[in-house]
Amino acid sequence: MCISPGGLCSRGLSHFIRRFNYTNNLIGSINLINASINAGSVKCFVFTSSIAVYGKNQLPMTEELMPAAEDPYGVSKLAVELDLKAAHEMFGLNSIIFRPSMFWRRQNDGHITAMW
Repeated sequence: MCISPGGLCSRGLSHFIRRFNYTNNLIGSINLINASINAGSVKCFVFTSSIAVYGKNQLPMTEELMPAAEDPYGVSKLAVELDLKAAHEMFGLNSIIFRPSMFWRRQNDGHITAMW
């Protein structure tokens, strides 16, 4: 199993850090997908996407809502989702994709340092 929680979202900065979004979120994930395929032993690739793939659609959001990514962060996450679909069809790589609404992390002292 390969679990990919990686990515960077900088609220409001996505348009200004386009290259970083695509290098980190898209190319980094594609490299992990390729390594998983080449290893031949990965049974499932778990990918952390984002509700950013939906763009600014109306609420409430449902699972039937079509993606409409609007910024480099959302576009990069959606591109990885599509590549995982292709990897399954072409190489049989199973995947699980989930789209959380928010992540947060703690510093060593236990304080919340970032929230999206």
